Amino acid sequence: TNASAGDEQVGSRVDRALLRLMGLIAGMSACKHAGEYLLKSAGERAVVEVRSRLFLCQLTCSVQSLEEQPTGHLLSSLTAGSDAVRLCVTHHLPQVARSVASCLVASVYMASISPRLTLLAFGIAPLLGLLAAAVGTRVRALAQEQQRQASAATSVAAEALSAARCIKAFGGEAAVGAKYAAEAEAYYTLSMREMALHKLWNGGNLLLGGVATLGVVREAGRQVLSGALSAGSVSSFAVYGVATGYAASD
Repeated sequence: TNASAGDEQVGSRVDRALLRLMGLIAGMSACKHAGEYLLKSAGERAVVEVRSRLFLCQLTCSVQSLEEQPTGHLLSSLTAGSDAVRLCVTHHLPQVARSVASCLVASVYMASISPRLTLLAFGIAPLLGLLAAAVGTRVRALAQEQQRQASAATSVAAEALSAARCIKAFGGEAAVGAKYAAEAEAYYTLSMREMALHKLWNGGNLLLGGVATLGVVREAGRQVLSGALSAGSVSSFAVYGVATGYAASD
């Protein structure tokens, strides 16, 4: 009788814990989707404001300056610039905030388990920072070149379509097509260079992370053998370390 009563108490505690966990998951889901909705609304509103003000600024420029700028460049400024604002507000800022929060929380738990292993795991942070700075600077420069190249290609297409009658009259379809193909090929080359830089970052991140992981495993094994840490503590440290690595790579 006492055993059955104890089992019922344990079962009721488990049920209450599961109910609280379900409520927590539901609250997290609601907050997540509400935050995404608010960020999406803010991003779309920012895009509307940027496009409206940029178009007004273009109209207030002198006629001479407007004629000097290719049509493709003006149109690209309206589309590419606003799209960059949308991505920044709705994607990049939330991702950075989530990654920073995850790294901080996981790092605190790692330090509470073993400060020595935490220092060893984060020993690659300066190297990752230097690699990120170098790659980020080059990627931003390539992004600007891509925007200019896209503007040039759009300008060629817009001018050709607006003068299609004249081009057909003189049989210049092949020449204009070759000119546009050259602009598109230049844009493709820039895209491949940007992709190569991203893969360099991913590969370097993976290599340095692997080296740090091997060092942590070696030191954790020594601490387990000496009795300084238990196997459960090492397992918890590994889980938080993986969470920190995923957050940092994002």
